[in-house]
Amino acid sequence: SLKIRSEIIKLSVYSDRVTLEDDKALMVNEPIDDVFKMTDALFDKNGLLLLAYYRNFRQQNMETVAIVALLASQIRFLFQVAFLMNKRMGKEEIAKELKAHPYRVQLSMQKASRFTPQKLLGYLSMLADLDQNMKKGRIDPDEGFENFALALEEERQKG
Repeated sequence: SLKIRSEIIKLSVYSDRVTLEDDKALMVNEPIDDVFKMTDALFDKNGLLLLAYYRNFRQQNMETVAIVALLASQIRFLFQVAFLMNKRMGKEEIAKELKAHPYRVQLSMQKASRFTPQKLLGYLSMLADLDQNMKKGRIDPDEGFENFALALEEERQKG
């Protein structure tokens, strides 16, 4: 494929003998992959992992408000899936209703079954509070997100 050939050319410009470490250093993670992993970290209350993904996004020059919005959009989608599952809708019906790919819906159904819609709304509410406090200048965005992640980690540690 043309994309693969292009990537090989980029690597060859970087070095005559490319190592795995070189490849990893040059590789850009797809944000969508990280947002799924970030959402899982949030649900697992793994604040340290959540923070690691956050810092990865920040290194890619993504603003904190955009990261919070991305996370919220994932949770909002899960909430919609959970709500429609409670209405006894199947994968195909949900995909059609939400205008989403059936595979994304299938994965979301598996995740959504772990939570009540109210629990998902709770996560959205926490993110909305964080977002408002950042936008109103009450907290520094980086510090605010770090405190949010560390509070989750503390909650997880308590069990």
